[in-house]
Amino acid sequence: MSKITDNVICDYWFVLKPNIYVTSNAERILLYDMGRGLHLESEEKDCISFIQTVYESQNLGVGFLSRSMLTNDKFVFFVNRVIDLQMADIISADTNDKPASLLPVFNLKRNNTCSQSTNLIYYLTSLTLYINTDCSQKCKFCDLYCKQTTCCANKLSEGEMSLDFLKDIMRQTSASPLAKINIVGGNILEHKQFSSFVEVLKKANTSVHYWLNYKNIESANDDNLLKQMQHQNILVDFPIDEAKLEKVIKKSNQKAIYYFLVDEESQYQQVGAIADRFNNINYKTIPIYNNYNIDFFKKKVFLSKEDIFSAPISRNKISCNQSFNSNYYGSLYIFPDGTAKANPNAEKLGNLNANSIAELLRLEMERNTSWIKLRNNEPCNKCLYQYLCPPPSNYEIIIGKSNLCSLKTETMY
Repeated sequence: MSKITDNVICDYWFVLKPNIYVTSNAERILLYDMGRGLHLESEEKDCISFIQTVYESQNLGVGFLSRSMLTNDKFVFFVNRVIDLQMADIISADTNDKPASLLPVFNLKRNNTCSQSTNLIYYLTSLTLYINTDCSQKCKFCDLYCKQTTCCANKLSEGEMSLDFLKDIMRQTSASPLAKINIVGGNILEHKQFSSFVEVLKKANTSVHYWLNYKNIESANDDNLLKQMQHQNILVDFPIDEAKLEKVIKKSNQKAIYYFLVDEESQYQQVGAIADRFNNINYKTIPIYNNYNIDFFKKKVFLSKEDIFSAPISRNKISCNQSFNSNYYGSLYIFPDGTAKANPNAEKLGNLNANSIAELLRLEMERNTSWIKLRNNEPCNKCLYQYLCPPPSNYEIIIGKSNLCSLKTETMY
């Protein structure tokens, strides 16, 4: 591979490879290999200026290296480092015309044409239905669970969704590309028409997930009804009653997934012991912010620079992070009284008693309560890793902090 030597005998074309993503500001520049996950940073002004010029759309990733530019030792070291990492090549400019390159195009402009579409229902990919709110359990952080994950409806709404309401929702969404329906309570097993709900949802041409607290399953009498649920998502809060949990594991189907809601580090050990004891269960842990455990969150949730670069980030993922919020996009949450939101923590879009689902989707397109909430605010909008990080989540909303990271200030601008 050609590199620049001490005795520069010609001018060069510098050709950035197509899988390199570049982000920069006046202080620093980052080159990121989207295929291999390698990255290189520099704060040398000549390096920043040169790569910024190369990355401009009209230059298509190609820049001219004159002999006079290559008298700067720090600049030459940087160029050679880029070549060593196989992020770019150099070609003699004395005997070759300007070469072509195909850099990725990242469109930072939001496309609003979808709000004018007559097929808005096609943007709906996830539907969460809160079918009731009553529950006899007294979970310690119930009012916080429902704001951070798919769990419970305490203080979000009141009442019980009618069967006719459900049927109308299914009718309105029949042409949508729904990938998932979440059924959430309260204790959904206590819904007066729950068995009829299950029958209606069996006909849905999508994956239906039922969310239940394990203690509510343990006290349920109709095991046959449990078996009819397509996907059981079983919530396990602390402290855990292991005797009840064991009964639930025995009566639940093999596809059940157990979600342990952890708010301190020691709870991971208990989860691990349970997983070892019942080695056939599928489980996940969900960190929960309880208003007092910010140190726990800094350790378990906040991103570090090492976390960001721990695995390659694809071109598609970076493009998505610039365009929409993958945590919320395509989602709609409907409460027992018909209230609809794009996110449980967002403002109300409308009510199904007055608005069709298509109208609610249009309102979200216009208002952007959640779907296109990006890392465009300070300090993220001044960070080199702005679009390498995942989009904002409910954690940011609940904690009241726009950047859940532990990046040092020298990487933030």
